[in-house]
Amino acid sequence: MPGVVGIDHLVLSVGDFARSKEFYRRLLGFLGFKLKHEYADMAGWSNGKTLFWIAAADAQGRKRKYRKGDILMKKGDVANEMLLTVTGRFLVVEINVELPPGRLMGELGFLTPDNRRTATIECIEDGQVLTITYEKLLEIYFQNPQFGYYFLVLTSQRLLENLARAEAIIAQNKLVAPTTG
Repeated sequence: MPGVVGIDHLVLSVGDFARSKEFYRRLLGFLGFKLKHEYADMAGWSNGKTLFWIAAADAQGRKRKYRKGDILMKKGDVANEMLLTVTGRFLVVEINVELPPGRLMGELGFLTPDNRRTATIECIEDGQVLTITYEKLLEIYFQNPQFGYYFLVLTSQRLLENLARAEAIIAQNKLVAPTTG
C-alpha cells in the first residue's frame, strides 16, 4: 500500500485573506512551516514535505445558503460543480441518505459520461455549502496526483456504499417475496 510522505499544493480558499493569512502564519509557524511564497491574493508555507497555500476566494469557491425544502440538484440535471456541506443537513432523495456537514455532494456527476446528476439533493435543515466548478476540480485533479488518488478512492467508496444499499434492498425483497403454491 502506498504511503503519503507529503502533499504538494494543498490550497484553501478563504473569504478574509488578510485575517486568514495572520491566523495561518501563527498556526503553521508553530507546526514548523515557513512562509515560502507571498502574493497579493495568495500565500504558501512549506515544511519541506508539504506546501500549504491559502488564496482569496473567488467565484469558483463560493458559499451558498439553502433553506429547509430547497432542492440543490435534481437527478438528470446537467452537473458542473461539486459541493461540500458546511452547515445544515441534506438528503439524497432517491436513497434516503442524510449528508451532514463535511460531506461532498455532486462528485459522481463529474465522472458520468454526459456530466448529469445521479441523484436529487434536498435541504432538510438550513445550511451552507461551498462549491467548486468541475473545471477547477479537473485542474486540481491533474496538478496533484495525491488529490487525484484521494478523489478516486472517495468516488469508489460512494459507489460501493450505493451498491451495498442496493444489495440489502434486493435481499430484503427476497425475504418478503410471497411464495406461490
